[in-house]
Amino acid sequence: MVKAGEPCPRCADGQLLLDGEGELSCVQCGNIVYTETPAEYEPDRRSHTDNRQNPTVFAEEYRRALPKEEFDEAFKDFKDIMEEQS
Repeated sequence: MVKAGEPCPRCADGQLLLDGEGELSCVQCGNIVYTETPAEYEPDRRSHTDNRQNPTVFAEEYRRALPKEEFDEAFKDFKDIMEEQS
């Protein structure tokens, strides 16, 4: 465990001091040495309104930009899903 006043493990030129958030940071290179382990990664952090989970909203931008025939051709595979959510 590194402590305040020790040399920076990244650049070896600077000295580690406590910053305003209680973490150690190097005065020379700005490297932050965290004293706590980072939070566990949550694999599904997407919003429930995320366009990737809502094909109707996602396709709406294309519906406005493309001619009807072009849109129908491009999104024919998704048409049943889009109709379910309408």
